[in-house]
Amino acid sequence: MEIAPVILLHPIWLFFAIPLALSLWLWRMPSRLLLILRGLILLLLLLALCGTVLRLPSQAGTIVVVADRSQSMPLDSVTAHKEAIDLLQKAMGPEDRLAVVTFGRTAAVERPPSTGQFPGFVHEVGDDASNLADGLETALTLIPRDAPGKVFVLSDGRWSCLLYTSDAADDLTRV
Repeated sequence: MEIAPVILLHPIWLFFAIPLALSLWLWRMPSRLLLILRGLILLLLLLALCGTVLRLPSQAGTIVVVADRSQSMPLDSVTAHKEAIDLLQKAMGPEDRLAVVTFGRTAAVERPPSTGQFPGFVHEVGDDASNLADGLETALTLIPRDAPGKVFVLSDGRWSCLLYTSDAADDLTRV
């Protein structure tokens, strides 16, 4: 069942549509432009009285943090990454889900999409390389195809492997 995009909070006011239409017909304006403007103003006033609400699509979704754990990162980067993830969690809405992916030589899912506090990094990903493409591909697999999602990369920008495959580039355009 699909939810209607427009809701009237007080539809009882729609009964005024008949007298308003009669007033447009009985007291005609001298030009067609004035008649259209008057009708539009009366329609907008009627919709305002009815409490018209437009339901917008939800912005809640999956936020995936992709964290670089290679040797090129500063020594305190693990602490800085954890602080950034904690700040991000505090700013998230109640329906948002957070996932964390780390990458080095390989990529690992530190936390699948869920709510609650992030406990910290536990997987060993090999710090002798920065495979950003693998990290991004892993992150994109955690975002459902039919839901909004965001990817947040924490890195120094020094990657040492192939950056994008054609599939990853296509998937990045959908996020």
